[in-house]
Amino acid sequence: MKYQSRIVDDELTRLLKVTGAVVLEGPKAVGKTWSAGQLSASNVFLDIDSGALQLAKIDPFLLLKGSTPRLIDEWQMEPDLWNHIRREVDRRQLPGQFILTGSAVPADDVARHTGAGRFSRMRIRPMTLFETGHSTGDVSISTLFAGGVPSATDSGLTISQVIDRVCIGGWPAFAGLPPDEAQRAMRSYLDEIARTDIRRVDGVHRDPLKVKRVLQSFARNVATQAANSTIAADVGGTDTTVGRETVGEYLTSLERLMIIEDLPHRPVSGRRCPECIPSQVAKGSQFLRFVVRESCHQGFAGLHATCRRSSFALPR
Repeated sequence: MKYQSRIVDDELTRLLKVTGAVVLEGPKAVGKTWSAGQLSASNVFLDIDSGALQLAKIDPFLLLKGSTPRLIDEWQMEPDLWNHIRREVDRRQLPGQFILTGSAVPADDVARHTGAGRFSRMRIRPMTLFETGHSTGDVSISTLFAGGVPSATDSGLTISQVIDRVCIGGWPAFAGLPPDEAQRAMRSYLDEIARTDIRRVDGVHRDPLKVKRVLQSFARNVATQAANSTIAADVGGTDTTVGRETVGEYLTSLERLMIIEDLPHRPVSGRRCPECIPSQVAKGSQFLRFVVRESCHQGFAGLHATCRRSSFALPR
């Protein structure tokens, strides 16, 4: 499968010129390792190389030897590496030494240095239509926020094709799949998050059904001021009770997996309007999309132009 250039490629290149280590974060299957691999000169994969993982515990500095930039994939599997990499960056006094990729944020550790001045962080999210080659990229969000008038040429896509791309989403591995197959892959992705990944991130057993209900409620309440108690009532329904503290724990775990992400509110040209989110942060996740509620082939009648922020299409 040929690599498709990403918007993050240029940003990663720039950061490697000015900082010793770059932490590339994002949810599983978003393309972190693939993108980082385009710029790395050597690599080590802690999730599949048990020997490397043992070496990270026994002699971490030996693991860090190699051509630079050196990619350390899934570094959070051995969080102590953070301090060793920081120390090595200090010793070398050179930019572009390491790229760290990870699909989960390790728990806070008072012994782990902040990394200020040595590490830069950047988040990679699912591919946009521009990145997949299905948009001209003529409309700029920053220009819109600045009050500019949008102008774009015809992308050449029909309404049905646009809906198909919405159903497929922006995951690199799913980009070439038909809509039905992409949706099945996304359902499997969610099942794995709810059944396995959320338990691994903090070591606490979570009810997979409740995890899915939290995600569905989160999607319904995105870009609103819904409190955890509102989501708890939504998740509980008539057959069970879920406390707001429990919902908060679920959301924290999902944030650490980078499945959901809080986005700060941005005022439009300094003015407030009814459509603006009045809270300081807007709950949401990876990218702006339309929510398709009906068949993917019913044209305008089947497409509800409801703006949501989500990293995947929640199955109905």
